[in-house]
Amino acid sequence: MKWGVLVLVFICLIGSVITRRLQRPRLCGRNERPTRFMPRRERFCSPRITRPSLLRARRWCVCKSGFVRNAWGQCIRHEDCDSCKALPRMDFNVCETDCPLTCGRPIPFFCYVHCVRGCACPPGFVIDRRTIRRGCVSAKVCPPMCPQHSSYQQCVSSCEPRCDVLRPKHCIKQCHAGDCVCHKGF
Repeated sequence: MKWGVLVLVFICLIGSVITRRLQRPRLCGRNERPTRFMPRRERFCSPRITRPSLLRARRWCVCKSGFVRNAWGQCIRHEDCDSCKALPRMDFNVCETDCPLTCGRPIPFFCYVHCVRGCACPPGFVIDRRTIRRGCVSAKVCPPMCPQHSSYQQCVSSCEPRCDVLRPKHCIKQCHAGDCVCHKGF
């Protein structure tokens, strides 16, 4: 009898701790709300052009009602999502550069970084000015131009060697806009 009561008390304590952990308020981003109990998959504006890792991710914070995720992982309004549907392989971005990567053209070296709202090429894609409809094309098919002895790569290290900068201790690979990377030995 005593053991039965102790086991029951123990189970109740464990259940109480788990319930509190699951119901703990989460800090979510702009236009997001916390999920209840378990993380879940999200709805996306343009799933065909969104990175698979982003599509498969289970999230504790999901977009609020009336919003969907874009290819950059931001929650955008349904109306903004719909505004890009007629443009091939474009998605709405709340903070796009006004110097986008373009198929067969040099990567802009000096580009002032300020946010431009509107339709843009998602990560892994570049503007294709070769067609009448001016949409986006995979950077693998038509990469931007790079200087001699370098090539375009979608995922670049945060520790690319530079003459005037010490190499950081912790390096990460970033797969967003991509950049020109020097060939080995250069």
